Amino acid sequence: MKNLCKGCSESVIISNDVVDEIILGAVELGKTIVSNSIYEERLRICDRCPSLQYGTTCKHNGVFVRYHAKLAARSCPYPHDPKWREHV
Repeated sequence: MKNLCKGCSESVIISNDVVDEIILGAVELGKTIVSNSIYEERLRICDRCPSLQYGTTCKHNGVFVRYHAKLAARSCPYPHDPKWREHV
């Protein structure tokens, strides 16, 4: 797998294929992912959020939203009022 740290990459914008590769790596490491319906709902919420930067990144924790939203044990990092919760 490539080095996928935004701080080490050329851009904060990555392709869907690269995100899919990151998610596959998480599954291979034993991380639990959410169903496609939960994932799509999380992404809809993030797409409407003013904290989404570059269409890919959450300004509150710096993660790639498409990766973060796929992990069951993650929640929205929006301060004081997360827009979605972990789903485990």
